[in-house]
Amino acid sequence: MNDKLSLIVPHWPIRPELDASLKRCVQAIDADEKIIVVNDGTGMGKAINKGLELATGDYLLVSNNDCFHSSGPIRDMCDPHFITVPDSMPGQGVMPRAFYCMPRWVYELVGGYDEQFQVGYFEDDDMIRRWMNAKVNIRIVRTVHVDHDPGTTLNNLPNRKEIFENNKALFEQKWEI
Repeated sequence: MNDKLSLIVPHWPIRPELDASLKRCVQAIDADEKIIVVNDGTGMGKAINKGLELATGDYLLVSNNDCFHSSGPIRDMCDPHFITVPDSMPGQGVMPRAFYCMPRWVYELVGGYDEQFQVGYFEDDDMIRRWMNAKVNIRIVRTVHVDHDPGTTLNNLPNRKEIFENNKALFEQKWEI
């Protein structure tokens, strides 16, 4: 496969282990691939959007900075027809949240994350609904395994409950829930 892969990592180094996690994720990518780390503290959606704008790959691999590639060829995540998620991703299930790969056409069709959401919470739920409305299919890649330490960044925010409630209200209003 000669198609290019771009890795996008929204990184907010609140704790030292996040730097170690980022290093492990980056080491799983071939040296000739584009790695984009957005380290600006703006939140997941905005940071990923910045990375997506800079990405040049045919496939766009998005990884939270608290994800660890444990085994399997990352290239197996590249599928021209589906958004893919790794096997054994605790807390993610089949839905693309903390670690996923999409062909460029999906980004071109649906666009980036809605930047109305603050820092974290519900950006991914909103994006998943937008992918579903566009009838984009999702597939689990059984050969790739990723570990995730969910909430490593968000749990350190002093006002995380307020952010959660505000984003929840925005999500419910947007989707008329």
